[in-house]
Amino acid sequence: MRRTPNHSLGFSLVELMVAIAIGLIVLAGIATVFMAQRQVVSSSSAQGAIQNADNAISAILSPAIRGAGFTGCGTLANAGDRVSYSTSATPWVFSRGNFSAPVFGFDANGTDAGGNYAITALNAANDGNSGDWTPALTGNLSGLTEQGSDVLVLNGEAPGTHPVGVPLVDQSSTPNTFTVYNAGASNPNASPIQFTDANGNVLSVLVSAVAVSDCAKSSIFVPAMTSSTAISNPVTVGPIGNNGAGNVSQQIAPVYQDGVQLAPMQQVAYFVGQGHGGQSALYQAVLVGGQWNSQELIPGVDNMQVLYGVGLNGQITQYLSAAGVQALQANPPAGVTSLPFNPWTIVNSIRIGFLIEGGLGSVPANSNPTIWSVLGTNITLPHPPPPITAPNDTRLRHVYVMTINLRNTTL
Repeated sequence: MRRTPNHSLGFSLVELMVAIAIGLIVLAGIATVFMAQRQVVSSSSAQGAIQNADNAISAILSPAIRGAGFTGCGTLANAGDRVSYSTSATPWVFSRGNFSAPVFGFDANGTDAGGNYAITALNAANDGNSGDWTPALTGNLSGLTEQGSDVLVLNGEAPGTHPVGVPLVDQSSTPNTFTVYNAGASNPNASPIQFTDANGNVLSVLVSAVAVSDCAKSSIFVPAMTSSTAISNPVTVGPIGNNGAGNVSQQIAPVYQDGVQLAPMQQVAYFVGQGHGGQSALYQAVLVGGQWNSQELIPGVDNMQVLYGVGLNGQITQYLSAAGVQALQANPPAGVTSLPFNPWTIVNSIRIGFLIEGGLGSVPANSNPTIWSVLGTNITLPHPPPPITAPNDTRLRHVYVMTINLRNTTL
């Protein structure tokens, strides 16, 4: 009788189960490594994005703050006439077109140093209640910024621009007339006036006002414009305005001689507002024609806090919130002899802090701190009900602080 060979026809059930178990263990290990690597990549990407935001904030704000108060070859400290005052009787109360000081600020209520503020919603709607800031938010700035973030306003020559020469001055007529030579022209050009950088490159500049200066004195006014950005040549003082950003006079009192300088001036506000794509953002708003031209600069900025270094003769004696600076008007520091006193004229330095977030998935859920300290203010982020006590939006966060001196305070 012939025997059939005993060949194996496959794995036994036990062998198959062992193989599956080994495979699952290997897959679990691969998945763990993959998820860990993915988290590392996401975290590294968020750290890079946050670092880019830090660099962008510094690149934008540093020159703007350093140049606050500059008027071409003079400063607001030696400005002899500012016909663009919108509240000349009380220059320390900010309003659109008020160039009485290089800096103005507004402190979000509850966020003074040592205070506590709870953000109720990330990328919340902008707040239209001006009373949520001290001093009260004025100049039509309410409705542009989120509640809980400070607002900073800077007055000075537009960053990166170069003054142009004024060879012909005629102050015998009303309004006063300043004939400007444009870049590269041997004779006065037709409007609009062209402003350039130090290398002579023509720049597109949003202009809030202009300043004429002979370095001993300066005058700031809103010029007559053919459009929202085009300044007529020769330059004349624009009409008296009642919108809080126009001139209060069409006559410049100081007398200027031929050869003075004309510089573009900007009134610029910086604040945190409701951004696009689900993230709060740092915004810049430039005053143009009495209205704020608002632009999103840097997404992912949850909060901004500002302190002001104040002191007489350019010496910083203390850092105060905007509310603290404003309180000095009623109680001037020792040594102030000229009244009424505008406390914003003794701001010599600005310390500014930001809470910046990265992208979703950059940290594990529920691993974020509950409270972040920004310039001594405890910012609490929204979080789910107990027992979860930390934000679970999986965004890496970082506090960025910089201190910048105003270069023009001692000139």
